[in-house]
Amino acid sequence: ILGAMNWLFAWLAPIFFILVAGLFWRRSQTVSIATLALAWIANSLWSFTDLPKLLGAGWAPNAYVTAAVALIVTLVGNLIVRGRAGLFVRLPDQGH
Repeated sequence: ILGAMNWLFAWLAPIFFILVAGLFWRRSQTVSIATLALAWIANSLWSFTDLPKLLGAGWAPNAYVTAAVALIVTLVGNLIVRGRAGLFVRLPDQGH
């Protein structure tokens, strides 16, 4: 049961960062897809390979790793890729 809960939280982490960025900063479908894909790859590698042991981080749950990857990809991706303004962001040229 604990393993299943870790997997659940590992999959909710990228959604959280995408949602927060989309509401308050920028929205980019490209960055969202990249975040989900890279978080999935990181979660799978962390769960099904010896990568944690090789990196000396076998103590870290996959939810931490997935959250870190999602945060980094969301931040860097939105800095590189131009997206639409966040839903709660008011741009100066909107006039209201």
